[in-house]
Amino acid sequence: MNYMIINDVRYNTELITALKPDSSLILLGRERSGKSSAGNTILGTTELQSGRKTVMCAVGHGKVLRWPVAVVDTPGWSLYGLAKSQKDRQQMQQSSLLCPRKSKVWFLLTIPVDFFKEQDRRALEENLAVLGNSVWRRTAVLFTYGCKLVGRTFEEHIKAKGEPLRWVVERCSHSVT
Repeated sequence: MNYMIINDVRYNTELITALKPDSSLILLGRERSGKSSAGNTILGTTELQSGRKTVMCAVGHGKVLRWPVAVVDTPGWSLYGLAKSQKDRQQMQQSSLLCPRKSKVWFLLTIPVDFFKEQDRRALEENLAVLGNSVWRRTAVLFTYGCKLVGRTFEEHIKAKGEPLRWVVERCSHSVT
């Protein structure tokens, strides 16, 4: 994969190239995965509330490479199991309603680099299922807490974390055309 750095964050260049004017990014992931902070980094603002649990979807607006972008922050699913409230599922399903009309919608799956196990993969798969099978074609992985990589590349990290993380990355690897 090719990457570029914007505001000290490493981005997949295929995703950045795919961003066109009027794109929208919907942040998905477990609780405390860094969705709000990642959204603020992408926007270059502090528009999304970070440091506290996101209970309702919120949208921020900014520019990436001079193009207008909307970033939608969603409530995360539980760290400790597959349970997600009906309200949170509804928020996730309705997240695209906060995107500007006719915008190209992409999903960014925030995964902290500190750990990812089979339980996390199952929770992720179950929670993304509410968005339908086509969600995978428009989803890219965004690793958060990158400072914990400690000298390893993302590729080395994916290999070291094993099959559950490789499964997710492979599902998302052809998401950008």
